[in-house]
Amino acid sequence: MVTYMEKVIEFMHRFLEDESEFTDEELDLYKIALTHSTYGSQGNQRLAFLGDAVLKQIIREHLYLKNPYDCKGILTMASSRIESNNNYSKIAINLNVFNYMRVGNPALKSHNITANAEALEALFGAVYLTKGLQTAKRLAEKYILNNNL
Repeated sequence: MVTYMEKVIEFMHRFLEDESEFTDEELDLYKIALTHSTYGSQGNQRLAFLGDAVLKQIIREHLYLKNPYDCKGILTMASSRIESNNNYSKIAINLNVFNYMRVGNPALKSHNITANAEALEALFGAVYLTKGLQTAKRLAEKYILNNNL
């Protein structure tokens, strides 16, 4: 039988495209990122808070550099569309993030927009803390920016 930790490792290897070993500290953060608040404690909400800020910085820098002639209003509209819960949720659903999450409320569905969006943000928060901004940028380009521009 596959343990939850093995599922986390499997998912993170696939998400990061990296088969290297994880430290205990990294695994702890990845488990938190994949834990919904209904499971107990505050779950992934603190990491989602951080991940939201990391993603905003990456996305807005990308838009600024790729669109040198767009005004602030155009850049704001583009970033709002990319940074929306609906968009993040679609990406998380495509990655099957919910299948790897610990959830305490069985009524919470795998297509729940907020749960999926927060999980994606939390994953980026955890990646930022464990692998740094460059890895977070690489993953944002792969999973978010390349699918939205």
